[in-house]
Amino acid sequence: MYNTGARASEAVGLNIKDVRLETPPLVNILGKGRKQRTCPIWPETVDVLKAYLTQRNDGARLDAPLFLNAQGNRLGRFGVVAILRRHIVAATRQRPSLANKRISPHTLRHTAAMHMLQAGVEINVIKSWLGHVSVTTTNEYIEIDLAMKREAIERCTPPVPEPTGEIPSHSRQDIIDWLEDL
Repeated sequence: MYNTGARASEAVGLNIKDVRLETPPLVNILGKGRKQRTCPIWPETVDVLKAYLTQRNDGARLDAPLFLNAQGNRLGRFGVVAILRRHIVAATRQRPSLANKRISPHTLRHTAAMHMLQAGVEINVIKSWLGHVSVTTTNEYIEIDLAMKREAIERCTPPVPEPTGEIPSHSRQDIIDWLEDL
């Protein structure tokens, strides 16, 4: 879900045929409004999916659901939540601060969007990646962090150049007096 920014419902709706594990690896996601989008996937994701499909006992038919629950049926959204919670509990042992955070499958989607933005990916590419119709929706996902603000200010030159040489007399006056002289 993090690799593709897929919603939980989109991830559990995938069938094996929706994933291409050969080069170039990708996944075809059917999103809201029955809109189709294609997202590339990392080699690490390919490796995990290949290992997962090899250990399945259903022969991994192309029309079969990609993700199965313990009973061998299609995994549901609540199953995704349960799996995520189990991993959060395990991760909390190493990072206790996670216990105070609200983490949901949708958090993975938001995090994917933020990481793309921090990596310099254009907002329209992120919009397409997430399957949004409007960039306004994508903007709601993205919270500009302090590091990004600092980088933005460092890219800008100050609006007033540093004074060189003798400082003009009006610069030594009180700013209000100087503005009134304009």
